[in-house]
Amino acid sequence: MKLYVGANGMRPEGYQTIDIDPATRPDVVADLRDMGHVPTGSVEEIVANAVLEHIEWPDAFQALSEMVRILKVGGQLKISVPDMSLYARRLIAGDNSFHLMAVIYGVGGRVNSHQAHRFGYTPGMLCDLAELLGCGRFDWFDMNGFQDAAGGWMPRAAGPMAEALNFCCTKLGAPPVPPDDLYKAMVAQPMTDPLVLAGECKAGSGVAHAEAEAPSLYQRLHYKYTDLLMRCKQLERGNAEARQARDELARIQRSWTWRLGVRLRQWERRLRSVRKVLFRG
Repeated sequence: MKLYVGANGMRPEGYQTIDIDPATRPDVVADLRDMGHVPTGSVEEIVANAVLEHIEWPDAFQALSEMVRILKVGGQLKISVPDMSLYARRLIAGDNSFHLMAVIYGVGGRVNSHQAHRFGYTPGMLCDLAELLGCGRFDWFDMNGFQDAAGGWMPRAAGPMAEALNFCCTKLGAPPVPPDDLYKAMVAQPMTDPLVLAGECKAGSGVAHAEAEAPSLYQRLHYKYTDLLMRCKQLERGNAEARQARDELARIQRSWTWRLGVRLRQWERRLRSVRKVLFRG
């Protein structure tokens, strides 16, 4: 079974849709924080498109842990959320500030409270949370196979720019810390780094946490490499389009109509000069 979470009226082929809002007419109306009706380890793939940012923190961790719970070992969780690290860089640069603020806070909440944004994520944050739930093999995934409920593109004068963080991970096994214990710690200290809270939970249980640091670092570096690779590909596509435009301009400039136009403009400037002299006389 494959699940598409946060249906928002969309029905990807081969996926059962789940949404908390009955107005979107999903296959199943359910709250992600409690999916007890779905058996543990029964789902092979979950796509959560524009979902987590609409859930309060740390309740979003509860929803994330439920999605991982129902995944099979080896199953994939695909999450698409606004990329807050990109937004921070664009805001500092003063690029599309109104658009960015509208996405960060979710202006759709004015009409539908389910559309308001409650929290935000960076690639590193998702890596940390996924690792704490027993996931790894972090990667980027392509949303082209789905209708993107969130849009995923920032309008710019030079052309649209990808703004969604499309994060993919694989369930490897049991989480290193019981998710319920970690969630309780998050509720008590919602502004504390989840890795710190996990370390405290492990220390309380007498289990060492340091053994996971090396693979965790590798996974983060791998994800950052993949993210940079995809951004480089976007730049390469942009450069290819610029080269095509430059070649087209060169072709036009070589054409006889272009040369004739240049010659006519030269004669026009000369005639203006002669006219000025005649009228002055």
